[in-house]
Amino acid sequence: MFFLKRLASLLFALLLLCGCSGTTSESPKAKDTTTIAVLLKAMDNPHWQEMRKGILDTASERGVDVILLYPENETDTRQQTMIFQDMLEQQPDALLWAPCDSSLGPQMKALADQAGVPLFTVDTRASDVELPYIGADNHQIGSMAAKYLAQNAGYQGQFAVIAGVQEQDVHVERAEGFLQGMAPYPGIEVVDIRYSKNGYGFNYAMSVTQDLLDQYPNLTGIFCTSGVMGLGCAEQIKANFRQNQILVVTQDTQSDVLSAVSNGLISAMITQDGYEAGYLAINAILKSLSGQEIEQNIYLSSELLTRRNVDDFMKDYLQRRDQHD
Repeated sequence: MFFLKRLASLLFALLLLCGCSGTTSESPKAKDTTTIAVLLKAMDNPHWQEMRKGILDTASERGVDVILLYPENETDTRQQTMIFQDMLEQQPDALLWAPCDSSLGPQMKALADQAGVPLFTVDTRASDVELPYIGADNHQIGSMAAKYLAQNAGYQGQFAVIAGVQEQDVHVERAEGFLQGMAPYPGIEVVDIRYSKNGYGFNYAMSVTQDLLDQYPNLTGIFCTSGVMGLGCAEQIKANFRQNQILVVTQDTQSDVLSAVSNGLISAMITQDGYEAGYLAINAILKSLSGQEIEQNIYLSSELLTRRNVDDFMKDYLQRRDQHD
């Protein structure tokens, strides 16, 4: 009983801290209202902020209540697990989960099944379990990055990958797609893949990039498995006065990454729209709850952007956002 009270206290504290309770008020849920619990990884970068906006906008349009929470950072698996368990205690109609640790898939599905709550994943898959997934085709993203880098390097050179934690399948899948995409080219060598052990972000990418530059002075290009890391990598390359020598490719459709491509700091990016993920996720859940069959994998659209086409994309992207504001 003490443990359950502690979980309830934690949830209430997080609600106050996060300030993200979706379309719901503090009044009890009406009997005819659908409530979707959403557990994301964090809210410390534009990708998650865009996803939250997509979720809340779509829920509002569809007349759905949302409970939206997240841990303090993307690698705080323990905190996310506690929030997950407490969300189930509230008996939502469905739970949308972005795993901090993909290996917890079977455990979390068992808890959700026991509570009678349908479970869906967004952004990152859960391993070793069949759960609906809404997000990017991450193998495709890695492959697209490899194709661009190979072509623009004349199909030769040394390349590296800066990735997030291996516990999250999203980073592993992108790195695997990149390796597969580079495999056909004998003149290309993938010299290093750096997975983070204790979190990742802008400063982490800067530090790893400097280490790669020191260890591989002839490095041709770097693929970063998140937009924030791509920005940190590009800044460190610029600090070494090598922005015209080393190609950087990343992803995540967020304004700072788009601007970095536009001004040439980042060579290319592959779109992964957090807003679109939120929109698709809410609609997929409602479709499933109505008894209709949904696809096991609902993929976002992905497009390669360079300095040549990013400005046109940004105009269309901002127009789409304005329609929802």
